Amino acid sequence: MGNVAPDKPFYSCSNQIINFVNTSTKNNGPDLVSYLWSFGDGTYSSEFEPNHIYTSNGSYTITLTVYNSCYCSSIFKTTIKIGNPGFDINCPSVVCEGQNTNYTIPDSGASACGTKYNWLIDGGHINSQSNSNANVTWDNVNETGFGYLTYDTTQCNLPCATPTTIKVPVIKKTGTIIGSSSICVGSQARYKLPQWPSTDFQWEIVGNVVNNLGEIVITDQRNEVIVKPNIAGTIVLKATYQNTLLHCGGSATFNITTINDFEIVGIDKICQNSTNSYTLTNAANTDWILKNENGIIITTVSSANTFTYNFAQPGVYKLSVAGSAQCASIPKTITVIGVPATPVAVNGDLIVCPNAPYTYSITGNNGSNRYRWEVSNGAFVGSNLGNQVVINFNNNATHEIKVYNESLNPLVCTSAPLTINVNNVQINAELSNANLSVCANSSNNSYQVNQFQSTSLYTEGEVYTWSISPASAGSITSGQSSNNINVLWNNVTGTIPVNATVTLSIKKCTLPNKILTRSVTIKPLPVLTVSSTVNNVPSTTVCSGSPIKFTVTPNIPLDDPTNVSVKWNFGNGSSVTSSGTTYTATLTNSSNVAFLNYNVSASIVSPNGCLGTSTSLPILIKVNPAPVATLSITSGGNAFCPPTSTINTLLTAATSGVGTTIAWYKDNGTQVLGTGAQLQLNQTMGYGNYYFIATNTTGCSSRSNGVDIFELCAVPVECILNPIPQVVNNSTSGCTNNPPTTVAEDCNCSRINFSGTAPGASSTFWEILGPFVNTTVSGTSFVISKAGEYHTFFNALYTCANNGDGALFKIRKTITVPYVADFGYTAQCNGNSTFTIAVTDKSSFLETVTGPTFQYAYKLNNSSTWINSITTSNGTITPDLPPGIYNIRLNIQGYLNGVLQTICAKKIDITIAAVPNQSIAIFKAATCNYDSVTFRVTGAQPNDTFLWTFEPGTPNEATSTLKETDRTFSSSGNKSVTCLVTNKYGCNRLLTLNNVNVPAPCFNGDT
Repeated sequence: MGNVAPDKPFYSCSNQIINFVNTSTKNNGPDLVSYLWSFGDGTYSSEFEPNHIYTSNGSYTITLTVYNSCYCSSIFKTTIKIGNPGFDINCPSVVCEGQNTNYTIPDSGASACGTKYNWLIDGGHINSQSNSNANVTWDNVNETGFGYLTYDTTQCNLPCATPTTIKVPVIKKTGTIIGSSSICVGSQARYKLPQWPSTDFQWEIVGNVVNNLGEIVITDQRNEVIVKPNIAGTIVLKATYQNTLLHCGGSATFNITTINDFEIVGIDKICQNSTNSYTLTNAANTDWILKNENGIIITTVSSANTFTYNFAQPGVYKLSVAGSAQCASIPKTITVIGVPATPVAVNGDLIVCPNAPYTYSITGNNGSNRYRWEVSNGAFVGSNLGNQVVINFNNNATHEIKVYNESLNPLVCTSAPLTINVNNVQINAELSNANLSVCANSSNNSYQVNQFQSTSLYTEGEVYTWSISPASAGSITSGQSSNNINVLWNNVTGTIPVNATVTLSIKKCTLPNKILTRSVTIKPLPVLTVSSTVNNVPSTTVCSGSPIKFTVTPNIPLDDPTNVSVKWNFGNGSSVTSSGTTYTATLTNSSNVAFLNYNVSASIVSPNGCLGTSTSLPILIKVNPAPVATLSITSGGNAFCPPTSTINTLLTAATSGVGTTIAWYKDNGTQVLGTGAQLQLNQTMGYGNYYFIATNTTGCSSRSNGVDIFELCAVPVECILNPIPQVVNNSTSGCTNNPPTTVAEDCNCSRINFSGTAPGASSTFWEILGPFVNTTVSGTSFVISKAGEYHTFFNALYTCANNGDGALFKIRKTITVPYVADFGYTAQCNGNSTFTIAVTDKSSFLETVTGPTFQYAYKLNNSSTWINSITTSNGTITPDLPPGIYNIRLNIQGYLNGVLQTICAKKIDITIAAVPNQSIAIFKAATCNYDSVTFRVTGAQPNDTFLWTFEPGTPNEATSTLKETDRTFSSSGNKSVTCLVTNKYGCNRLLTLNNVNVPAPCFNGDT
């Protein structure tokens, strides 16, 4: 209503026409359809822009109420203050455009203004004017169709000096239609021309045929119509009008853009937390507005063809659009349904077996809702809906169950899931690392399955099935079907370790069987090789009496090579045991003329803890003879007491072989004292130990025995003994008294007997000096190992009568031992229960002995008759000696200085035996196919060895060398077993057992 703020009043005069201007707008809403003016003086008007005359002074409240097509209303109020009476301009009620018209005021008004008048015009121009009239041409009226002529009285002498204005309807030749330039198809819009009085209006839609373009609705106002378009596009609204009084008129056209109706497309019922999108049917960009049920704007989106929103809260929402290019639409009502509560707990197993049904459930009543289940790595047995489901899980290790709470009415809304993690049963097991390197032919090797990365026994399996690959490698002797077993490992026929595999299959519920394996190295007895060095140089030739170092080398490393016990056999019946893999020996050749061969081998019992003995092949050692080197005192003795007696001793060297050289030494010195067969000692050469070294043509040397020359003053000059002691040395050799023709079977030629008399002596003791012997003897005899001259000293101690000092008497006696008998032997089984006995001479002879003879003889232990055999130093006594206990004797004899010496003998008792009658016995039979069978040999003897063969000649053939052995056969039926028994002499017997019954597999429960 004008451009006046509500709090700023209008001013006017009474009895004067007041023209009201309506400035109301629809404010982006539906069209305005009606108006109600209240002038505050009890009068009303429903015109768009009325005029009114107040007849009385005062202040009036003017109220304008505007209604749109939705019957919504808006009210505007302002105040008008009316003063003393004014005057109006006298004029025609309506004029034609371009018409000249005279307007006048009352004389009283013209008189009051005099020359202070002023006419004003809007919509034309004033041709002429005076204080009482004006001539006007209406040629510039705007689209409203009304002009305004004002007489300004502000300078006039009037009681109400407010300007007076008249509103003049001007019928334009070309009118202007007022209304919306766009309209939705099927909707209505109001269009109007100026409300000219006494004017007839004719409305039409150009080209409209039977309302195909649209419909025109006539209102109660002739200047207004309502248009309802029927198509989208552009229609032309045309009005032709004619004033019935003046007979002038015109026309007006208006282009209207018609837009198809649209609606918001999208789901109107959704679940809480859903994100939904909404679009318009015309896909146009628009402004979106979302309100909650309280009308509060939640969010807006500008100029977009899609509205997307996550409805996090339940409730009722209104979604509407706005925009000049859009038809008005009815807001879309969106109902957001709250989601049910998430399930709290599920009953059921969390550790499961695959491919087996498991039941899961939720307790309690879910009302009108339902539970929906999902599973990963599994499948439902039956429905996945309800309080309870059955699930069959697959072989994957992990699974996931999800259960949702779902409402069913008015919409299926799903809660957040309750997620349950389910794992397959795991067989967390591993085989122990014990006994991964074992001996062939070893029993009681334990294997067990433990908890993974633990030493605790695994006990959760349902079925345990053990196996050995290859089957010929060993047998499970106990524990099959349990979590630990004992294994007997069979024989290894080769010389290098072989690999076998222990396999365990664990079955638990419906899980795939868990297969565990361990590789086991089966070690055979080491193969030994002997090598030799002389002076750290590889050599198989050595001088008699010189050291030769033997080394045994296994093809498989020994567990403790430093402390291993090795038995060295020299092939002549003699042996020695050493600690470690090396041994330094001294081999002798007593022939003095030709080399002698030794077959040296090494044996290790239970090498690396494995049952059995490893024996090397012998190596041939050539022992060259070393010259005999025997030193004797020819004259002068070895004890002196200057000045009464001084050194005057003649030493004589006895050696052998043509071309042998001699070098004399003293006290391990380097100075050669002489090179002859004899050495004369004197006082200047001094006391000490004298010896010689003899070297023959093979380069072999021998160091003689030493002779000590020392100072001994037996009786001090000041010692008085009365009577003078008579000390006698009666020492003899063991065979001195035997005549040369006696067979000295019981004569110990290697023994010297001590005998002497010393009346009145306070104490006595014996000393002996000879080849490699220089010692004090506490007994009555001494055993020697080499032939030679031995000096015995009988020492008697007496007390001096005059001063109590001691006086020592030393009486020497020389005993010549021409030879010492000794021999070695070997016994070899011939395979027909007879034996070959071979002998090797190890006797020691003085070089000066001539014509040595040898005589071997043998007899049964319980016989008194000797049977003479060979007369050579080495050889075979008899090739076919039956088993028994035998005595073997060697007699040697020779000449010393042309005199035939006593026969010297050496006797050895030996036992030789064949393999007795034996048989194979089953100690423990099998009750099930996987049980082991225990075998024994009845009548087995100590030191027997065994070679068992199971299923000989078949692909399943396996061997063992245990005395008592076990075998788990790979199949059922009758089996054959053999055992080759060999005694310590090499005799053997093959035992056979047929029809060993192995039962069929046993079954107990599920497998």
